[in-house]
Amino acid sequence: MRGPEARFVGAKRLPDGTYAGVLPLMFTYAICLGVTYEQAYQKRFCYEDTPACLHEYSKLTSFEDEPEGWVARRPLA
Repeated sequence: MRGPEARFVGAKRLPDGTYAGVLPLMFTYAICLGVTYEQAYQKRFCYEDTPACLHEYSKLTSFEDEPEGWVARRPLA
C-alpha cells in the first residue's frame, strides 16, 4: 500500500483488521476503505479540502465507518 506504485500518501490497518488509505486524485484526495492487494478500494470518499480529508481519515475505526463532508463517493450506493 505504500510502495511507489500504490500512490497512497497514508495507509493504515484499522482496528477491525481492514485497511484504509488516502489517495491523491487529479482534483481531490480520497479516503479508500477495504484496500487489498487485489483491489484498490471497496469504498472511496472524495474531498476537495485536504485537511478535512485527513481529519476524517484520522477518525476511522472500521470498514463500516462513513466519513463526513465528502463531495463524491464510489460506489454510489
